[in-house]
Amino acid sequence: MKVVLLASLLFFRGMALATPSGPCGLSLQVMVSEQDSFHAVPGMVVWISGKEPVATDENGQAAFFGLCRGLHVLTTSHVGYDPVTMQVSMEASDTINLLLPPASINLEPVVIRAGNLRAPLVMDEIVGIGLFETRGLSLAQSLDRVSGVRTLATGHGIAKPVIGGLHSNRIVIVNQGVRLESQQWGADHAPEVDPFMAGRLQVVRGAATVRHGPQAIGGVVLIGAAPVDDSRRLHGELHLGAFSNNAMGVVSSRLEGMLIPAWNINWRVQATHKRGGAQRVPGNWVANTAMHEANWLVQAGQHGRRHTLTAMVSRFSAVTGLYPGAHTENLDDLNLAINSDMPLYQSSFSYHTDRPRQEVSHLTAKWELDLRWNNSHQTRLLLSHQENRRDEYDVRSHIAFPELSLEMGTTAANMAHKVFLPHDLVWESGLDASFQQNINHPSSARIFIRNYQSAQPAIYTILQWEKSPVWTHELGARYDYWWFESYYRQGGVLTRHERVFSHATASVGTVFRPRGNVGLTANMATAWRPPSPNELYANGLHQGVAGIETGNPAFDAEKSLNMNLMIDWTPGSNWGLRSSLGNNVIDHYIYLQPVLPPALTINGYYPRFEYRQTNARITTANLGLFLVPLARLRFDLEADMLWARDTHRNDWIVMMPADRYRLGLTWNPLPGSGAENAWLTLALEHTARQKRIPRKNENNIAADYAPPPRAYTLLHAEAGWTNPLSGITWGLSVYNATNVNYRDYLNRMRYFTPESGMNIALRVKIPLNRGDNG
Repeated sequence: MKVVLLASLLFFRGMALATPSGPCGLSLQVMVSEQDSFHAVPGMVVWISGKEPVATDENGQAAFFGLCRGLHVLTTSHVGYDPVTMQVSMEASDTINLLLPPASINLEPVVIRAGNLRAPLVMDEIVGIGLFETRGLSLAQSLDRVSGVRTLATGHGIAKPVIGGLHSNRIVIVNQGVRLESQQWGADHAPEVDPFMAGRLQVVRGAATVRHGPQAIGGVVLIGAAPVDDSRRLHGELHLGAFSNNAMGVVSSRLEGMLIPAWNINWRVQATHKRGGAQRVPGNWVANTAMHEANWLVQAGQHGRRHTLTAMVSRFSAVTGLYPGAHTENLDDLNLAINSDMPLYQSSFSYHTDRPRQEVSHLTAKWELDLRWNNSHQTRLLLSHQENRRDEYDVRSHIAFPELSLEMGTTAANMAHKVFLPHDLVWESGLDASFQQNINHPSSARIFIRNYQSAQPAIYTILQWEKSPVWTHELGARYDYWWFESYYRQGGVLTRHERVFSHATASVGTVFRPRGNVGLTANMATAWRPPSPNELYANGLHQGVAGIETGNPAFDAEKSLNMNLMIDWTPGSNWGLRSSLGNNVIDHYIYLQPVLPPALTINGYYPRFEYRQTNARITTANLGLFLVPLARLRFDLEADMLWARDTHRNDWIVMMPADRYRLGLTWNPLPGSGAENAWLTLALEHTARQKRIPRKNENNIAADYAPPPRAYTLLHAEAGWTNPLSGITWGLSVYNATNVNYRDYLNRMRYFTPESGMNIALRVKIPLNRGDNG
């Protein structure tokens, strides 16, 4: 029976939750330059069959998303250049460079095709319709549809992405070129990112430490903004969303255009407001799980013949209620809460957030300069500063101040220089430097993480060689130095603790594409990561997870050898296969181990957790298969599997993702070039029960407070339509359509409450175009 069920599940995976590698989920980057000077050509109007025209930005770039496999006609138009019409064969997402001669010279344009993988990385991307279907969700929820990516949650309002079983400080999140520095406080702190400000979401699986530093031991999330279209003075878009489960409303608006045409100065402003009430599980409301989020961004840019200058300031702020039923007064209540199928704390619907709750804010400022010295040399300078604040309000208190108040500031600088050498060689070298300081506010009644400061200089170099359209090779090396000092007062005496780590890393990768429909990507990288402050110094109650956490200041740095292999095979337009394997061997792997029995504090009983260190081996396997039996009907299959072993104890590692299978179908009801303007998807997602868990210890004590929850199967549906006349896009989504009562193994609050029930989402995207040219 299990075999029959699995075979059925492996047949119905839908494109709604698939990675955008399908026949109508491709992207094309067009880069236009002058043939003689190599100067970018801004304002070039580019058409592609079935899509609205796009003007190239100040870098001469235009992007098209949601393209189908097959032949497309690309046309360009610009004063001073002859129009170009050419056919582009799309089998995968691609990049082409157009080198155009002036109109007076009767020459054909030169086309340089960069290929869909410009670096030997295992990468997935969410763009176009796939990105629209995530609007209103958190960053982790948006990325959850990518193969190999899961969600680590702490309740109903806080979640972060898990890539290959790794999360938090092992995943680097780069938001609009700036590395997010806010994950030092523990696993219950969600990334402060507004997905509405993203033009694309990219996930790099496997170590990418050479490009992004030590904490990219597990992967990288790249959040790229859509380029500012300064061909008009005023335009943009408005997003509206409504979600049924917690009666959440979302509004997000973006406006942009040309500010001073004579000086080529453009601008962008964006704002998002989100408010939701208590979450609902099947049969009950979850008390105190309302949320409120407000974000904004202001940006200005200026471009010339050889430079582009960008300045940006953004702010993210959120208030999230925490379930009070996780705070129990005695051991019997704690055991009763863990063993109950439903939340014990009864509630009704409310938008109010009471104690316990978490308030966070994140301010980012950046200044970026791109210089093109000549045809062979480019330099990028980036300066950024981030300010993070986190306040935690305990469940029982008679004061208005937060019991825990932390502030962290990070100043960073990056300089990267690219040299375009003969024989299709590209050499990039760079310098990174950052300084970070964490301060406990004087009003803090408890110190969960000590005050600390750290400095992190680094140097790296990467050499890429496109030997031919068949081969691309890449070799990289990096050296990082990490100085860390914590300090605190006890009994009037100032105590300091200093740690210094340094290490070199290297990576080598190859892309082999013997034919247009077959690709092989191989990557091997060494990686390392110094222990994070919470792993070193955590000591006490962690409100976000309603548990006691303890660190160890003697931890060594993690060191790993990561290998990844991906095969992409599309023999025809009606079916294709994508498979990847990964193996990550990590010495001194740090993990959070549940420790029984629970701890008694003045506020009651709480589960205990200790950070520990061992040697680990994490093996991943991801399989994707699509089938198009009819012109507008598509079936998808995905299977994600992971094995995480403690090689020191010869046992499984706690809190690792269970196997997951996704299947479904996509139907495009409109014929011809309008197929991508309407869609209907059904998806079935099955998550197995996690059986790869640590065994009981020598005293027959379990390794966790509750066994892994049972397997569950969810049904999701998506439908949408874009009006070709107005450009307005409508979308309707139904998550957990059968209202399944389930718990997820990766949710730290699974001891106390199930996951959310059925949720119906309505989305609208409205273009805001004034229509005048700059």
